[in-house]
Amino acid sequence: MVGVNPAPFSLRELVTMAHGRQKHDWNLFSSLICVCANPWLDEDSRLTPEEIHPFTAAEKKKQKVIPFDKTIWKAVTGSM
Repeated sequence: MVGVNPAPFSLRELVTMAHGRQKHDWNLFSSLICVCANPWLDEDSRLTPEEIHPFTAAEKKKQKVIPFDKTIWKAVTGSM
């Protein structure tokens, strides 16, 4: 899947390489879809690669900021 000899690598390294390869392939594929589809679409409904790419949508959902709450910190550590 990655195109390398898996023997010298750990499973974690192989999974990281496979994930990187999938992201690379989707970068190319989503750009190609936009190049092929956009000439046939109206100006208002043009596609961007980010709208098609499944990994960018998942990364945007993951980036959720949790505000810092001092009362929870005091309860956990007993100090501030």
